[in-house]
Amino acid sequence: NTKGTYFPFAGDRQEFELPKTQRKIKKLTPEAQTLIRDMQPYRGGNDFLWSLNKLANTDKHEIPIELAAVHLAWSGALEMKALGTFSHTFSAPKTFTLNDEGEATLLTFPHGGDPQGDIDVTVDIVFGKADIVENQPVLAVLNQYSGLVERILTIFEEQSVRP
Repeated sequence: NTKGTYFPFAGDRQEFELPKTQRKIKKLTPEAQTLIRDMQPYRGGNDFLWSLNKLANTDKHEIPIELAAVHLAWSGALEMKALGTFSHTFSAPKTFTLNDEGEATLLTFPHGGDPQGDIDVTVDIVFGKADIVENQPVLAVLNQYSGLVERILTIFEEQSVRP
């Protein structure tokens, strides 16, 4: 009977050691309890595992996970017809926040300019204000989370089939 058994997460090691947290794993075998303790699922232990739990438990209906776009590179040739053909450095922010429609301002041109030409912009979507994974590329982090969960499941699977 494993009713009431949960994978425990805590804000820090002290909270993890509290009886109310340890109660979540008391019905597991001593080996399984040791495996969980060794994974250190708390902030200051395995921060990456802790951050997965924090993101997974964010109320997605009330507080969205903030994302941002990070400017990686841009190239191309632009001419400002209204201002002549002199060279101009266009401001391109390193990080910019996406609006509700998923749009962001990539480049800012001088007032009165009429840019003509082609430009290629390379950006990456990153986590915004998110502990541990802030400013990290979303796809890379999700792949790492997936690998972490797969490793944890494999560890428990191997432990459960031992004679």
